[in-house]
Amino acid sequence: MNSSCSSIFTYWDSWQFQATFSHIIILITLPINIFGGYCIIKKTPRNRRSARWYLLHLHAWTIISDLLIGGLVCPYMFFPVLVGISVGVFSWFSVPVWIQVFCAQVGLGGLAVAIVMLFENRHNTLVRGRFKIEAEWIRYTFYAVNGIYALLFLLPVYFRIPDPEWAKPILLKVILPCPHPSYFQSNVFVFSMDISSVTGTAGVFLIFVLGEVFILCIHSSYFLLSLKTHMSPATRKLQQKFFVDMIFQVSIPVGVIVLPMIYCFYSIVWQQYNQMYNNIAIMCISLHGMSSTICLIWLNPTYRQFTLSVITCFKYDPTVRRNSIMTVSPATITQH
Repeated sequence: MNSSCSSIFTYWDSWQFQATFSHIIILITLPINIFGGYCIIKKTPRNRRSARWYLLHLHAWTIISDLLIGGLVCPYMFFPVLVGISVGVFSWFSVPVWIQVFCAQVGLGGLAVAIVMLFENRHNTLVRGRFKIEAEWIRYTFYAVNGIYALLFLLPVYFRIPDPEWAKPILLKVILPCPHPSYFQSNVFVFSMDISSVTGTAGVFLIFVLGEVFILCIHSSYFLLSLKTHMSPATRKLQQKFFVDMIFQVSIPVGVIVLPMIYCFYSIVWQQYNQMYNNIAIMCISLHGMSSTICLIWLNPTYRQFTLSVITCFKYDPTVRRNSIMTVSPATITQH
């Protein structure tokens, strides 16, 4: 370590803190997330089952990304440099770190594509006219393009991964003069020396995904608010509520990921190093799944009623409040 360093590190800066609490978070949130999946599979009303598989697909990627970030990979990062240590389950079995990084990328990329697919499905259900994708092969091609992009957008970086024994001293002199002592361990992995290229590539992918979701949302909203629609005023009003609930169901959990990522980008761009904040940022990303499940249950009356019946140990009866619960399906509105 640089002899001029005067930084004092505590337990909160250590990889032990991040690994311990990330694994605790996963042990707590995994049963909650599995319960959410059960609600989607078993408790989705019959008239909403056309949307069930898209919700389940998104929920599955939510669980996968949480398991990868918080349990299997659990990266201990030294932002503002792209250097880290894997302290998850994969490290116990000596899985190559570049494979672990790729798995984490696939998890987050798959989550992004699942969000796009959910909004495309909603758009395809609501919209009429030339902007609706009628041909199934075009829809599947659209899904495939997004999936391939999510898999390969960082591919060039993997061919330029530097030797950590060569790269760490350079980064130590240029960007990170006083890192945590763990930086000097032999199992440290340097993903890239070209930080701006990696963040720029990831930024382009993020803009691409957000752009797709934004266009689908705007066009669906326009169709819902338009007076020239095939729906009755009452049906349109309920469809609008359903659409708003779906936006909240996606945007709140995504915010749990985006906020810590904003700090990571801030740390990289302004070259600010705080190991405790790095640890907290990674752990916050692991909370995405639980927030997603809570939103899913809270915003869906059927799931919410079933969950309350489980919590209060009462038998679930789907006919309860028959005259008070209105359900909005992607294609129909029924009262049950």
